[in-house]
Parts: sequence; C-alpha cells; structure tokens
Amino acid sequence: MVDTHNHNVQAAQKTIQTIRYNNSTSEALAYNKDGKYLTGKNNLIKTDAVLTYYGAPQIIRGQKYACYYIGNGKYIPLNSIGKIDGKNTFRLLNNSYIYNISGKKIGKLSYKYPVHFTNNLKKTNQDKKYFVIKSNRNSKGIISSTQKYYLPYKKIRNSYYYALGKGKYINVRNVATINGLQNCSNGEKVTVIATRNQKVPVYVENTTDDEKAGKWLPGTTKINGIVTNRVIVDGKTVNVQTGDMVVGQSIPNGTTITVNARTFGPQFRYQIKGTHLFIDSSDVKKTKTKVSNYLPYFVDLDNLTN
Repeated sequence: MVDTHNHNVQAAQKTIQTIRYNNSTSEALAYNKDGKYLTGKNNLIKTDAVLTYYGAPQIIRGQKYACYYIGNGKYIPLNSIGKIDGKNTFRLLNNSYIYNISGKKIGKLSYKYPVHFTNNLKKTNQDKKYFVIKSNRNSKGIISSTQKYYLPYKKIRNSYYYALGKGKYINVRNVATINGLQNCSNGEKVTVIATRNQKVPVYVENTTDDEKAGKWLPGTTKINGIVTNRVIVDGKTVNVQTGDMVVGQSIPNGTTITVNARTFGPQFRYQIKGTHLFIDSSDVKKTKTKVSNYLPYFVDLDNLTN
C-alpha cells in the first residue's frame, strides 16, 4: 500500500485520544503503513493523550481495525483509541445491526470502524448490568483507585441496547469499548467442564494481603500428605496447595455458575461472583463470544471507590 498522506498539506486537523492500557507505561507502539511495529524510542506514542491525525482512517496490512495516520509514517489502530474528534466513541466486538425503538433492524455497522453515540457516561455506585471502570493513578502512574461509570441502556424485546442518537440503537453485547474503556457486565453465566465427568478445582489469587481477597498466613501444614498453606479468603481460612488450588473445594462437571471478573491474561481465571475464589478459563465451556470480553479485572473491582 502506498502512503499518500502528506504531513505538510493544509488539511482540517482532527484528533484522537489514545488510551492507556492497564499494565502499560505512558507510551505505546505505533505501526508503519505495512502494519509493522515501529521500533526505537522516537517511534513510541503517548498514551492518554490527544493527538492530531490526518486524512481518513484506513485498514492497513495486518491490522484488524481502522488506523489513523498521525504523521512521520506512524499509524494508530482503533483499539488504541478512545474518543475521536472529541466525540463519544464505541469500538465494536463484531459487525452489528442498527435497530429502531421497536427492535427492528434498520442498518448495519462494521466492527472495523468507530461508532459515535450521543449519551454520556455517568458515575454510579450501583450494581448496573453493564458498566465501565475508570482508573485513578498516582504520580508514579500506578493505579490507586477505580471508579464505576455506566452508559444508560434500554431493554427492547428482552435484549439491552445503547442509544446512538436519532432513534437508533445498538445491542450492548456488540460493544467492546466505550471511549476506550472496556464494556463490562456485572456477571456472566458459564458452565464448567471436567475431564471424565469429574469436578473442576477452585483457586485463590496471591495478589493481596487482606482477609477479603486473600491473606496468606505463616507456616504450612499437611493434608493427606500434601503440603498446604493457610489462606484467609472472604474472611474464612482455607487450605491451599501448590498452584493456588483450594483443598477440598471443587465444582461438579456441568454446573452453571456466575462469574463477574477475571485475572490478567493470557491464561485467564474467572472470579466466582460473590467470592474471591476462581476457576480456570480452560475449565469453562466455550461460548460464541468470549466471556473475558465482558469481565473487568478483579483488582479493579476491589479498588472501586464509589
């Protein structure tokens, strides 16, 4: 593909707001016109910043989403962007229909390009069915707390929809991000699967030191010859063996449970709603749309201040 952009040509300047990933520093990688990472410190782009782009967004080689040219041979893909031109913006999980207030299909949208909407996110401390989480960072860029926001949604014919404006709606389940923030659900039903119709184990996550999420106590003990640690989770003491597996607790094959959060990937564990116990994603029956698409990180839920 030939790069036809000219940074020096007089054109209307438009803006994109780059997003900051949960684990990233304040800089991220850009791509060239062939879809390859640009190496070197000078090719890093600022995240959580407003940048000017030139021309129309376009699909470049190897990229799933439309990319925005910011000059000097650098392109930024849609999945690294929040608001565009200062407008509220959805990124879609897949191609989606547009519906009217009666639930009738009236158009189509491509997941490759942004979709703008007119409503605004609202802060909440309620258990909304769908929501996003914003992170607050300290001077070192470390997340100090999080806050929950939601975009008003409407139930039409047993499904939930976000308004696009002018009487148009999109199914909530087709939205990946809202202004660059993950579109989360307050719970996803999953069915556990186990080899030979046995049971699947449950786990704790050794990431904190409080009696809610997991406080590891000093010393070890033996249960049936297995060395275990004692861990306080949700105010109760459990025995945990190597691999963070809880001794004496498991879930029968075929059981349907609700999960509401996940660990960091790529090998996810899903948090069982109402607890700080987890199941491995490999022990869950696969669904058409990945459960992890709708689940926030459990540490972000624990850090909510509202």
